[in-house]
Amino acid sequence: MGSGVYGQVAKCLNKTTKEMVAVKVFCNTGGIHEARWELHFLRKICHFNHPNLVRFIEEFKYKGIPCLVLEILHNDMFRTVKNQEWEVQLNKIRLIAKQLFMAMNALSEAGIVHCDLKPDNIMFVSKEQRKIKLIDFGLSLLSSRVRPGVMLQATSYRAPEILLGLPFDHGIDLWGTGCILAFLYLRCNLFRARFGYETVRQVVQLLGQPEDHLLCQGIYTRKYFLEEEGGDGPTWRLKTPEEYMSGTHEKIRTDIRNCKYQCLDDLVHVSSSMVYEQNLPTAC
Repeated sequence: MGSGVYGQVAKCLNKTTKEMVAVKVFCNTGGIHEARWELHFLRKICHFNHPNLVRFIEEFKYKGIPCLVLEILHNDMFRTVKNQEWEVQLNKIRLIAKQLFMAMNALSEAGIVHCDLKPDNIMFVSKEQRKIKLIDFGLSLLSSRVRPGVMLQATSYRAPEILLGLPFDHGIDLWGTGCILAFLYLRCNLFRARFGYETVRQVVQLLGQPEDHLLCQGIYTRKYFLEEEGGDGPTWRLKTPEEYMSGTHEKIRTDIRNCKYQCLDDLVHVSSSMVYEQNLPTAC
């Protein structure tokens, strides 16, 4: 059904119950640690019986390899869009938005930060594409134990708090949710980035630069910004692509904003079919 860094997901039949299930098999040393970590959070959320969180069934080991048994779902959001199986309809996006926010609220009340919200981790329950469930808790954290400076989230879905190394909370999941909804509307990532600088630059272009007092607190601010003396004291300026590349081995793109809008309000004037044809999804 799919594969990742630490293992594979197989479609299996439970011979006792005759139920089709998804079995997540962790295949290497790193996967064993991730299996224990994800199992910890799956056990927490299974008590919710929440309609928009994946249902955990059981765990077992096969020849010492940890396996997690989950309910079987239809297809992930990224693959659905990539395979051109998604038709942009605002009523469907609103319905999905409501379900995502309900899932976020449940996790917030339980003190859990998902930390890896992206289309790959949102599953459609059926081919009707109206009900969704959130999966993959392998990078999740307890909100009481988060620390600034840790690198989380896929690059195109990475919140400013994570990029800059600021204190963070459940808000990073809400940021990811907003990016996912934009992905459904545009059929491409709102921020198309391979490196953190590309995300920071696009966020500044679209939403404006974070306030100076926030930049002063960021662990990684100087990676992306230069401090300059101003009339009212020090101010921050985003590095140009050339300034950034002079201090790193990363080769960034300079044409990183192809969509024809200057702010989020301009999205209502964007033709998603035009954006999609120019920017077929590759990876999140």
